[in-house]
Amino acid sequence: MSSATMTTENTFKFALVSPERILMSEDIKMVTVPGDAGDFGVLPNHAPLLSSLRDGIAVIVRADGTEEKVFVSGGFADVNDNVCTILAEDAAALSDLDRAALEAEREKTSEHLKMVEEEEQDDLIKRTRLTRKLERIEAKLALVG
Repeated sequence: MSSATMTTENTFKFALVSPERILMSEDIKMVTVPGDAGDFGVLPNHAPLLSSLRDGIAVIVRADGTEEKVFVSGGFADVNDNVCTILAEDAAALSDLDRAALEAEREKTSEHLKMVEEEEQDDLIKRTRLTRKLERIEAKLALVG
Protein backbone atom coordinates (compact mmCIF):
# COMPACT_ATOMS: atom_id res chain seq x y z
CA MET A 1 0.00 0.00 0.00
CA SER A 2 1.40 3.42 -0.91
CA SER A 3 1.90 6.01 1.82
CA ALA A 4 -0.74 8.21 0.11
CA THR A 5 -3.40 5.63 0.89
CA MET A 6 -2.13 4.38 4.27
CA THR A 7 -5.05 4.34 6.68
CA THR A 8 -6.32 2.18 9.50
CA GLU A 9 -8.47 -0.75 8.38
CA ASN A 10 -11.59 1.14 9.55
CA THR A 11 -10.98 4.41 7.69
CA PHE A 12 -10.08 5.78 4.28
CA LYS A 13 -8.76 9.06 2.91
CA PHE A 14 -11.41 11.65 2.09
CA ALA A 15 -11.19 15.07 0.49
CA LEU A 16 -13.95 17.56 -0.28
CA VAL A 17 -12.83 20.30 -2.63
CA SER A 18 -14.68 23.29 -4.10
CA PRO A 19 -13.29 25.94 -6.45
CA GLU A 20 -12.80 28.26 -3.45
CA ARG A 21 -11.05 25.91 -1.04
CA ILE A 22 -10.42 22.47 0.39
CA LEU A 23 -13.29 22.02 2.84
CA MET A 24 -12.08 18.74 4.29
CA SER A 25 -9.12 16.40 3.97
CA GLU A 26 -8.90 13.63 6.55
CA ASP A 27 -9.35 9.95 7.30
CA ILE A 28 -13.02 9.05 7.76
CA LYS A 29 -15.15 5.95 8.42
CA MET A 30 -17.90 6.58 5.87
CA VAL A 31 -19.46 9.11 3.53
CA THR A 32 -22.90 9.15 1.93
CA VAL A 33 -22.78 10.99 -1.39
CA PRO A 34 -25.69 12.50 -3.37
CA GLY A 35 -24.96 10.98 -6.79
CA ASP A 36 -27.00 11.75 -9.89
CA ALA A 37 -28.32 8.17 -9.91
CA GLY A 38 -29.10 8.29 -6.17
CA ASP A 39 -27.31 8.46 -2.84
CA PHE A 40 -24.50 5.98 -2.29
CA GLY A 41 -22.32 5.13 0.69
CA VAL A 42 -18.56 4.73 0.63
CA LEU A 43 -16.77 2.59 3.23
CA PRO A 44 -13.12 1.52 3.48
CA ASN A 45 -11.94 -0.65 0.55
CA HIS A 46 -14.86 0.41 -1.66
CA ALA A 47 -14.71 -0.65 -5.29
CA PRO A 48 -13.56 2.02 -7.77
CA LEU A 49 -16.36 4.39 -8.72
CA LEU A 50 -16.86 7.68 -10.54
CA SER A 51 -20.18 9.51 -10.20
CA SER A 52 -21.53 12.92 -11.04
CA LEU A 53 -23.22 14.80 -8.18
CA ARG A 54 -26.66 16.30 -7.77
CA ASP A 55 -27.60 19.04 -5.31
CA GLY A 56 -27.81 17.43 -1.90
CA ILE A 57 -26.18 16.56 1.39
CA ALA A 58 -22.98 14.58 1.82
CA VAL A 59 -22.93 12.98 5.27
CA ILE A 60 -19.39 12.41 6.53
CA VAL A 61 -18.70 10.09 9.48
CA ARG A 62 -15.32 11.05 10.92
CA ALA A 63 -12.84 8.59 12.40
CA ASP A 64 -14.09 9.50 15.91
CA GLY A 65 -17.70 8.71 14.89
CA THR A 66 -18.97 12.30 14.73
CA GLU A 67 -21.02 13.32 11.69
CA GLU A 68 -20.80 16.40 9.52
CA LYS A 69 -23.36 17.32 6.89
CA VAL A 70 -22.20 19.31 3.89
CA PHE A 71 -24.21 20.75 1.01
CA VAL A 72 -22.68 19.78 -2.36
CA SER A 73 -23.75 20.72 -5.85
CA GLY A 74 -22.40 19.78 -9.23
CA GLY A 75 -19.10 18.06 -9.82
CA PHE A 76 -17.92 14.50 -9.29
CA ALA A 77 -17.11 11.90 -6.66
CA ASP A 78 -14.14 9.65 -7.36
CA VAL A 79 -13.46 6.51 -5.31
CA ASN A 80 -10.24 4.63 -5.98
CA ASP A 81 -7.50 2.90 -3.97
CA ASN A 82 -9.12 3.59 -0.55
CA VAL A 83 -9.46 7.30 -1.36
CA CYS A 84 -12.71 9.21 -1.95
CA THR A 85 -12.50 12.68 -3.45
CA ILE A 86 -15.49 14.93 -4.02
CA LEU A 87 -14.83 17.77 -6.45
CA ALA A 88 -17.91 19.97 -6.08
CA GLU A 89 -18.85 23.08 -8.02
CA ASP A 90 -20.38 24.41 -4.79
CA ALA A 91 -20.02 23.12 -1.23
CA ALA A 92 -20.73 24.46 2.26
CA ALA A 93 -21.07 22.96 5.71
CA LEU A 94 -24.71 23.11 6.78
CA SER A 95 -23.61 24.91 9.91
CA ASP A 96 -22.21 27.71 7.71
CA LEU A 97 -25.45 28.36 5.79
CA ASP A 98 -27.27 31.53 6.84
CA ARG A 99 -30.94 31.80 5.86
CA ALA A 100 -31.01 35.62 5.78
CA ALA A 101 -27.88 35.83 3.63
CA LEU A 102 -29.23 33.17 1.26
CA GLU A 103 -32.56 34.98 0.92
CA ALA A 104 -30.76 38.24 0.13
CA GLU A 105 -28.59 36.43 -2.44
CA ARG A 106 -31.70 34.85 -3.97
CA GLU A 107 -33.37 38.26 -4.33
CA LYS A 108 -30.27 39.82 -5.92
CA THR A 109 -29.80 36.90 -8.31
CA SER A 110 -33.49 36.91 -9.27
CA GLU A 111 -33.31 40.62 -10.09
CA HIS A 112 -30.13 40.12 -12.13
CA LEU A 113 -31.74 37.23 -14.03
CA LYS A 114 -34.83 39.33 -14.78
CA MET A 115 -32.62 42.13 -16.17
CA VAL A 116 -30.74 39.66 -18.40
CA GLU A 117 -33.99 38.19 -19.70
CA GLU A 118 -35.31 41.67 -20.56
CA GLU A 119 -32.20 42.74 -22.51
CA GLU A 120 -32.54 43.09 -26.27
CA GLN A 121 -29.76 40.62 -26.89
CA ASP A 122 -30.60 37.79 -24.53
CA ASP A 123 -27.36 36.21 -23.32
CA LEU A 124 -28.11 32.48 -23.06
CA ILE A 125 -24.89 31.67 -21.20
CA LYS A 126 -25.46 34.39 -18.61
CA ARG A 127 -29.11 33.37 -18.20
CA THR A 128 -28.16 29.71 -17.76
CA ARG A 129 -25.52 30.53 -15.14
CA LEU A 130 -27.90 32.73 -13.18
CA THR A 131 -30.67 30.13 -13.36
CA ARG A 132 -28.27 27.45 -12.04
CA LYS A 133 -27.11 29.81 -9.28
CA LEU A 134 -30.74 30.35 -8.27
CA GLU A 135 -31.32 26.58 -8.19
CA ARG A 136 -28.35 26.15 -5.83
CA ILE A 137 -29.58 28.92 -3.55
CA GLU A 138 -33.04 27.32 -3.44
CA ALA A 139 -31.49 23.93 -2.61
CA LYS A 140 -29.49 25.48 0.24
CA LEU A 141 -32.57 27.31 1.56
CA ALA A 142 -34.51 24.04 1.57
CA LEU A 143 -31.80 22.50 3.75
CA VAL A 144 -31.62 25.24 6.36
CA GLY A 145 -35.37 24.99 6.94
